[in-house]
Amino acid sequence: MTEGRRWWAEWLQRRIVDPVAVQLRQGLSRRRIAWSLTVGALCAFFPVLGLATPACLVAGCALRLNHPILQAVNLATAPLYVPMVYAFMRLGDLLLGPARALPAMAEHAVLGWFVAAPLWIGIGFPVLHALLGCKGLTEWFSGLPVAWAAASRPPPACSKNEGFAASTPMRSFASRS
Repeated sequence: MTEGRRWWAEWLQRRIVDPVAVQLRQGLSRRRIAWSLTVGALCAFFPVLGLATPACLVAGCALRLNHPILQAVNLATAPLYVPMVYAFMRLGDLLLGPARALPAMAEHAVLGWFVAAPLWIGIGFPVLHALLGCKGLTEWFSGLPVAWAAASRPPPACSKNEGFAASTPMRSFASRS
């Protein structure tokens, strides 16, 4: 391999492949998947238009959750966005009285979201954590990120708390001929 191609392959590995692999493997224990699903759905229903995706990104970085799962949940729950905002607005109306102007309606929806958020997490996380205890679902989630990284090896077993973020090294482009 020429020096230029080797440099390019190393740069591609360091700048693109490794960061993407870290994002795909980050937070893949049963607990982290449940947190990612719960927080992803919660952020997806934030009642200010256009802030759901940035909210998922910020929450994922702050809580070290799996970003692909967060964004997949964000997209999957999109059809429920308008009914949920309406429900949050009605909850805000129950707390503050009926809103007559558009800015007040938005404030009521945000207030309703903040009131419902602890309930959403308090109910959603334990339910999803229990559902993910099913052997088939846990194995399916565990095998996803390593399937393309190490197709010839079976996925390693997930540890209870850490997942397998550091257990499967990626092969570099430079080592391929």
